[in-house]
Amino acid sequence: MKKITKILFVVAIMFIASLTFSVSAQEITIESEEIWGETVVPTVVENQNVSFSPPFESDIVPFGTSVPSNTWSWSNGGYEFSGNTYATDLYTNYLFTGTSMLRFYITRADDSFTIEVYCKDCGFLWTDTMVRSFEVERITAENLGSLTRLYTISGLNASSKYYAKVLPPAVFSGTIGNN
Repeated sequence: MKKITKILFVVAIMFIASLTFSVSAQEITIESEEIWGETVVPTVVENQNVSFSPPFESDIVPFGTSVPSNTWSWSNGGYEFSGNTYATDLYTNYLFTGTSMLRFYITRADDSFTIEVYCKDCGFLWTDTMVRSFEVERITAENLGSLTRLYTISGLNASSKYYAKVLPPAVFSGTIGNN
């Protein structure tokens, strides 16, 4: 009986330890700043390099409505993305890896909105884990084109894969970089 109790105790400790699994040994931080530049003419925002999340659970999942599976190559440069959503989440079409920081350069934000950054397969039983979320502040019509809001997430594990999810409502455009 003592042997079974010891085994159950060890299993319970391992289970509790796995629930407290950490995405990274370092603390993941976020910084924001404003960068001013030239004024440009506002344009219509279309969804670019983002996909809608499914509005409901279904056995049939249309192409492009889930967490990305392809990895972005930083040799292509920054990842330009834009979107216009009022009811559903938008996901980046690629996973980002090979860097300890992600920089979100937002050049258009019709209103404030939230971006969540997830680590793919980093949680308990290989679930995706949200590592940070941040609110992108509105860029007014007067500042559109002359203001870039930069949000830097540092302390990421360069060997892990990350993606971003934009919560509605959001009308935005920008670039994700690694330096």
